[in-house]
Amino acid sequence: MLAVIALPVLLLSQMVLSNPTYRDLIDLVELLDVEKRYSKEELKDYIRVCNQDPIELGLVIDSSVSIPKDDFRTGQEFLKDFLSNYTIGPGKNEVRVAAVTFGRGVYEQDSFNFSTYKTKDEVLDHVVNMKFRFGTRTDTGDAIKHMREKQMQNTRSWAPKIVIVLTDGNSQRRSWTKQQAAEARAENITIFAVGVGRSVSQTELLNIAGDPERVIQANSYDDLKNVKEQLAHKTCVMKPRPTTTPMPTTTPLPQQPCKDKYPSDINFIFSPASLGIDSTSWVTQFISHTLNNEELESGFQYGVVSGDCPDDAGFALNAYTETSKMRAHLNRYDRNNLPTLVSHASTRAFTAENGARDQASKIAVIFVGKAKVDNSALSKAIAELQSKGVTVFISEADPGVNLSGLPQGVRVLEYGSSMSQASALVTHICHMDEDDSGSETGGEDEDGCD
Repeated sequence: MLAVIALPVLLLSQMVLSNPTYRDLIDLVELLDVEKRYSKEELKDYIRVCNQDPIELGLVIDSSVSIPKDDFRTGQEFLKDFLSNYTIGPGKNEVRVAAVTFGRGVYEQDSFNFSTYKTKDEVLDHVVNMKFRFGTRTDTGDAIKHMREKQMQNTRSWAPKIVIVLTDGNSQRRSWTKQQAAEARAENITIFAVGVGRSVSQTELLNIAGDPERVIQANSYDDLKNVKEQLAHKTCVMKPRPTTTPMPTTTPLPQQPCKDKYPSDINFIFSPASLGIDSTSWVTQFISHTLNNEELESGFQYGVVSGDCPDDAGFALNAYTETSKMRAHLNRYDRNNLPTLVSHASTRAFTAENGARDQASKIAVIFVGKAKVDNSALSKAIAELQSKGVTVFISEADPGVNLSGLPQGVRVLEYGSSMSQASALVTHICHMDEDDSGSETGGEDEDGCD
């Protein structure tokens, strides 16, 4: 059975949302074709741009005997062409690559890690010169496990990871492969499955990818060039087509850095108990992407308002003697406490006692997930924040969030990848009108707990 090639590819968008000066043109997380999402009339004003942000790219390449040697070489050329689309290097915003081959087990002697090579030429040279081992098995699950446990453990927190599995057939231990792919996806590694030829099972590909939108098929290895175009298309973004403008008659003044124009105090507000493990992990990625954005490297302060009130942590054996009071306490755990956290931010998070600066813009980023929330209470708490000069952003951590009844002036970062939403936030901050810069905060010193 052929081979698996695992290859993390970052799907990022640098477009911004909810500002009449900008348009968000693609939601890369949904991995939908641009032509299906926008009309020809809209598309003619835009061009496809394939520049990538930081990625951890891990190649896991099958070297089993079921692959003809010529096809193995064709696969290597496919990888070379595919990797040529990316800016590969050790820089903060560049793509890093690791690779390993497998067949009957994992061939670590042919592998290289993220820190092995510093240039694109070195990576491409290794990929096209890897040995074909004629392995007598297709240990796909072992390859995915090796990638997840060894290659992906020493990665940059701000660089998302995606896997592409290329195979012409089924692994011997299908349930093991399915399990290892599921564990990789659980660790925020998005997986694509590319099937070559008719022998590969759709069930196998879906077990690996976890989503039919991430399953791609090619008739043969010679058709991989067409697959490359499909994959590249899914990792690109659409941007407005440049227009011809008259040459300026005077030399424009240099653009003022964001840190000088809009220094800000930013509080991230979310409830892990309400969001759940997966969405909370997504939120921490969002925050990491924001902190690592070059435009916000200085002049900005960050805080987090999160978690439950102390008395929601539990109670002692002798705390209650009446069942009704015990049940009342337990009811707190079923309540989405996001409105309470927002109120807490309003009264304490932006005070001088907590490090807020008089001349800095005040910004709150509130993360809302699929858990039901009292929209009336949330809107009231948000309005209280706004009354104290805080600019409020809402981030959709899950699709289909109900955001009805929000106060005017709230800016919604629509559902998408954590990187695309973080990028949208930064663009909003660095292009705010002067009237949106915020004001001093006030309010009594309350703890926000019931």
